[in-house]
Amino acid sequence: ENSAVNKLKQLFEETDVDRSGSISVEEFTYFLDDPRAQATFSALGLDVPEATGLFHLLDIDSSGAVSTDEFVFGCLRLKGHAKGVDVATLMYENKRMMVQWKKFMDSVTSKLEHLPHFENVMLGLESLKIHDFQGIRRATSRMS
Repeated sequence: ENSAVNKLKQLFEETDVDRSGSISVEEFTYFLDDPRAQATFSALGLDVPEATGLFHLLDIDSSGAVSTDEFVFGCLRLKGHAKGVDVATLMYENKRMMVQWKKFMDSVTSKLEHLPHFENVMLGLESLKIHDFQGIRRATSRMS
C-alpha cells in the first residue's frame, strides 16, 4: 500500500506541469488518462469515477485545483468500504458548506455595521417631521 501511495504521489507531481503544488482540473483529466495512474488507483482499491468525485469534493473553494497531499490523503481515506466513501463525502461537503457560511456571515456582518448610521438618519428624519423628498435630502446631507 505504501508503494502505491508513493507512486500515486509521484504521478500526481509529474502531472503538476506548472509546479504549483496543486493540479488543475485540466491537469487532473490528463492524469486520469495515464495507465500508471489507473493501475495505482486499482492497487488502492479505487476506480477512476471515485477519484474524479474525490477531486471535486476536495476542491473546497471551487478554484478548480487540489494540492497533491490533499488528494493523496483523500485517496487513502476512501480506500476500503463504501462506508468510508460516504463519510468522506459528508466530511468534504461539510467543509465546503462551512466556507460558504463564513462568506455569508462576513457579508451580513459588513451590512449590519452600517445599520447604526441608517438608524441615526431615520431618527433624525422622524424628529424633523420631514415628509417631502427635498427635505429628506437636506436632512440626510446634514447628518453625514
